[in-house]
Amino acid sequence: MKVLLINPPDTGMMQANLPAYVDQERGYLPPLGLLQVASYAKARTNWEVRVYDSNVESRELGDLIYDYKPDLVGITATTFTLISALKIAKRVKNFSNYTKVVLGGVHTSIYPEESSRLPYIDYIVAGEGEEPFVKLLEDISKARENGHIYQSRGLIPELDNLPIPDRTMTDYKAYSSILGSKGYITTMMTSRGCPYHCIFCHRPHLGKVFRARSTENVLEELEQIVGLGIGEVLIYDDTFTVDLERAKAICLGIIQRHLPTVYDIRARVDTVDSELMELLKASGCKRIHYGIEATNPSVLKAICKEISLERVEETFALTKKYGIETLAYFIFGSPTETEVDILHTIEYAKRLQPDYCHFAVMTPYPATPLYQLGLNRGMYSDYWQEFAREPREDFVPPCWNEIEQERLRKLLNKAYKSFYLRPWYILKQARKAYREKSLGRIVKAGTKVLLKT
Repeated sequence: MKVLLINPPDTGMMQANLPAYVDQERGYLPPLGLLQVASYAKARTNWEVRVYDSNVESRELGDLIYDYKPDLVGITATTFTLISALKIAKRVKNFSNYTKVVLGGVHTSIYPEESSRLPYIDYIVAGEGEEPFVKLLEDISKARENGHIYQSRGLIPELDNLPIPDRTMTDYKAYSSILGSKGYITTMMTSRGCPYHCIFCHRPHLGKVFRARSTENVLEELEQIVGLGIGEVLIYDDTFTVDLERAKAICLGIIQRHLPTVYDIRARVDTVDSELMELLKASGCKRIHYGIEATNPSVLKAICKEISLERVEETFALTKKYGIETLAYFIFGSPTETEVDILHTIEYAKRLQPDYCHFAVMTPYPATPLYQLGLNRGMYSDYWQEFAREPREDFVPPCWNEIEQERLRKLLNKAYKSFYLRPWYILKQARKAYREKSLGRIVKAGTKVLLKT
């Protein structure tokens, strides 16, 4: 029997509160979760499995369905790609009414019952998808489907038991990032779950228990990536450095195996030290993404971001000392934050001098403590559940509304232009782009910002 797994097009709902020019040049990255589920299904069942990524695929979906004739089509969906997923489900049914459709991903993990009642959907997979999806395939093979919702029984404790994602199931040479610099690029995850408690985090399906793959397992995947000719990796762990000694061991392994790779990580400013920095640099780490979010200590406390600005400055100085680039994340419009606080944050970002900044507006995403806080205060109705029941194309997620939404967007626009249009910054990036032979890409992205001034 045959299954086709589809990654719907990125409609950009998550970027609704960003300036358009920020979103347009970000590129596309591989659907890692979908590839993981597909690889697990290939390893555990007799089903023939194919993956279709709508963001990079050149072949028309209808032609593929006509030729491949899948018995089951699986579509992954976040809340932000739900509309696109349902459009694909409708097309599948129009092409082949006998083909069953299963919807999975982050959205169904939050809203399984609501998702099960959506049109064109036959089954739901909720939670970490590998095991419930295989159970569904087994039940279909034996003609004994047990209901419409297949829910994971809990978090997968041993991630080493999962197969390494087969990146050849998509056109792995088609992926790119605006920050990429070394040929083909991919993503990987060396762990799941984040033990920290930021109230805005929107990855609840992975849980709060930190589960890490072994160093050997991580290095095996990196060797496979290098073997495909992929030169750059974005490590997408929520926080790569939760276990500091493990992070150091992975770096040592990369060095000892002479793996010619360049990679990014995401870290907290309070989970690194100088020994790790030295190993990161030696093993090919090009850039570290740090979440700072706000610069008023009371705001940091309100969003449960347990860091200090002193530690921020120490860590950025340490990172720069070892020649590793920095990307700083800031969020505007958090609970208790004022416009004066935001203006201070814009100036702080420039003084801190990260290589890149990402500014966003605080948005209460589904199943986050922030969203629940607003519900408890009576600030809004349960609009995400309403959307889950009746998805609408014109839906735009609202901001946290202590500051008027349009004013927040203007401040966001001011932040991007104020940071990226400084003459010395432009000159610095132009020199860097010239060295890396990426000047054309930088000029194209910069032009979009200038045209919006």
